[in-house]
Amino acid sequence: SEEGSSEEEGEEPPLVRSKSSRFTTDFEVLERLGKGGFGQVWRVRNRLDGLDYAVKSVRIRPGQDVSKLLREVNTLSRMH
Repeated sequence: SEEGSSEEEGEEPPLVRSKSSRFTTDFEVLERLGKGGFGQVWRVRNRLDGLDYAVKSVRIRPGQDVSKLLREVNTLSRMH
């Protein structure tokens, strides 16, 4: 079991299970690259431009404090 997670993550991003997710409409999942404290990182192909990207999927539970997650998102967004 991963730190911060009470269950083992599957071999597909949680959003793939949702039919209305932008993740499923915009990307084709190619492989899992890794996992960490907040989620899993996937190699995906953008259906529009055909380029490969690394996308991190994170499961957020109701009532969960997301302040650390948001700090990571903000930090990563400034790196590009």
